[in-house]
Amino acid sequence: MRTDVSPDVVDDDIRWHRAPRSLFGQLARDGKLFGPQRAAPVSTGRAARERAEWALAGVAAGLLMGAGIPWCRRRAATRRENAGSPREPRQELVDL
Repeated sequence: MRTDVSPDVVDDDIRWHRAPRSLFGQLARDGKLFGPQRAAPVSTGRAARERAEWALAGVAAGLLMGAGIPWCRRRAATRRENAGSPREPRQELVDL
């Protein structure tokens, strides 16, 4: 369990305590262990189509990023390799 000594003050003085097992059993019986339980909404044709469109858009975005990012990185690396010598003056170490 998490308790805050002074909830009206914004600070990080939060303390954790071990809860007894009987409390978990009681919450499980009441159906409050994992939050309020709601029945799944009935799917209409429009809602199902909208979910399918979002799923298709997500798959397309994933494929685009999965293929596009490595392609862009390879292209940038090739551009750096083919650029030749840098245009600024270079310093050279001379062994005396």
